[in-house]
Amino acid sequence: MQLEAVVRWSGSVVIDRLNPVLLAIADGLGVDGAQLDALFGIAA
Repeated sequence: MQLEAVVRWSGSVVIDRLNPVLLAIADGLGVDGAQLDALFGIAA
């Protein structure tokens, strides 16, 4: 998964909030959906 994230994001300008790699990283760090929304500036 780490290599996939590096390959996919190495040239990215936009990061999708629902990207499966991002969601897996957030889950591993204990970040919930509300915290991700706040990070992306999405109002609840």
